[in-house]
Amino acid sequence: MKNKLAVGAAVSALLLFGGAAAQADGCAIPKEKLGKIGGRVQIVQENADYRVRVIKEGFPDLRVKLVDKAEGAKAGVWQIVDSDPDFTIRYDSGNPDFTIIFVEDRPGVQP
Repeated sequence: MKNKLAVGAAVSALLLFGGAAAQADGCAIPKEKLGKIGGRVQIVQENADYRVRVIKEGFPDLRVKLVDKAEGAKAGVWQIVDSDPDFTIRYDSGNPDFTIIFVEDRPGVQP
């Protein structure tokens, strides 16, 4: 009985904490491509170009700054739009392609 409880606790801890740690080490998008994700973004529920998880602290794959106009935007500089996006995202806490954190300065991929 104690072994079942210990295994259950370990699995719960892995599910709670293991996912966040794995994202910091293993982004599903190569850094070269991640470094080009900027511009006009539309948030959708299905068929997104990318699945993202928003984190509030820690080490994201991409630091994102929201702007009013994203003309000539670099990586991590996003303008939220309702139509004619450069790319689409869907929020996904379970199996994201990469993690983001919203920032006021230094957007982009961190070394």
